[in-house]
Amino acid sequence: MASFFISHSAKDRATARRIRQWLRRRGHFDLFLSTEPGYNIPASAEWQRELWLQLRSKRHVVFLASRASMACR
Repeated sequence: MASFFISHSAKDRATARRIRQWLRRRGHFDLFLSTEPGYNIPASAEWQRELWLQLRSKRHVVFLASRASMACR
């Protein structure tokens, strides 16, 4: 199965979770969603590194292109 990194703004957390559930129902379980239990990345100097490691380990990226995400750095 494919692996996915789900990128979203904090304001789009509920939508990101719905997408994660949709992917799981279709048999995809190698998913990274930073707000999920087990992936809670501490606010430290290492959070960017951890995101890049997770991103590079996945084959696909789902980017929620909302107004909130487009306004984020």
